[in-house]
Formats: sequence, structure tokens, C-alpha cells
Amino acid sequence: MPERTASLRFTLSAILCCGVALHAYIALFEAAKVATLFNVGLFGWSCLPYAAALTLALLTRRLWVGIVGAALVLFVDAWTYYAVFVRPKGSTAALALLWMPFWNLIIVVPLGAAMGWLLSPIQSR
Repeated sequence: MPERTASLRFTLSAILCCGVALHAYIALFEAAKVATLFNVGLFGWSCLPYAAALTLALLTRRLWVGIVGAALVLFVDAWTYYAVFVRPKGSTAALALLWMPFWNLIIVVPLGAAMGWLLSPIQSR
């Protein structure tokens, strides 16, 4: 069981790192060519759903809660990146960068946490 817990912790860490790296790339290279205070705020706002997923995993002591929640957020963020930077459908596509963290916080993380709760037994620390 300890090696399984270590594997789950690694998985959660990897997903969180990928999400933070995606948003660091967006804030540093895609959103603007010059570092501004807005980019710092955008980066922090975009990483908040990942922090929420991690907090839920730690509070519930069920790593699957964080893994599923963070994985769903990463999927939605990757889709948002595609919709904003690869195939924008209009001049207001960039507004998704501001709104998706909000939707991730109120819909995606709770949905993922509920799914993770159903998937996992209580993990020991």
C-alpha cells in the first residue's frame, strides 16, 4: 500500500506541475511578449483551481479527489489553450483565459472531486 500511495502522490504532483507549467507558458510567452503585473495576476488566477484540487486532496486524505479534479482542470485548460491560441473563433476568444479559472473552481473541481471520492478508499498519510 505505501508504494501505491507514493505512486498516487507522484501522479498528483505530475498533473499539478503540468497545469502550472501550461499557465506559466501562457502568462510568459502567449498572453503578452512583455512581463506585466496583469500576467502575474493571470498566472495566479489560472493556478487557483489546481490549488483547490490539492487542498481538497489533503483535507479529505483521498488522493484520487485531487488527481481526478486536477486532471479534469488540466483537460479543460488544454482545450481552452487550443480554443484561444490555436483555433480562435473570434476576437473575444481570449476572454476564456479570464473566465475558465472561475468555471474550473465552481464546476470542474467539485465534479472531479466527487468522481475521485467515489473512486478511492481513504488514504493514510
